[in-house]
Amino acid sequence: MSDRKYKLYSDSTCDLSEDILKNMDVTLLELSFEVNGVVKCKNDMTLPEFYSQMRNGAVTKTSQIGISDYEQAFEKELAAGYDVLYLGFSSGLSGSFNTSCIARDSVMEKYPEGKII
Repeated sequence: MSDRKYKLYSDSTCDLSEDILKNMDVTLLELSFEVNGVVKCKNDMTLPEFYSQMRNGAVTKTSQIGISDYEQAFEKELAAGYDVLYLGFSSGLSGSFNTSCIARDSVMEKYPEGKII
């Protein structure tokens, strides 16, 4: 059994308040989206604003988290002696989970003593 502590990660689709995230020391990875070709993240626009723009004809797209974003986050924690527990968006709704698994496998090659769950 490992004595290593875990760092908790989630993504910007989680439905937790800023207070809860801070108190639980959760690090968020941001999914981005586009509105009329302009890349934005969760803090740039509220959901009501996003849906209002969609209803008014805005062209919107969503993007998954990039593999390098996962790799950097996971490697930072493993290099510091922590393991990672990542609670992410459903694989049925986004490719982000699959990307996180690819990043996990890549980082684990360098840090086989760590865990990324």
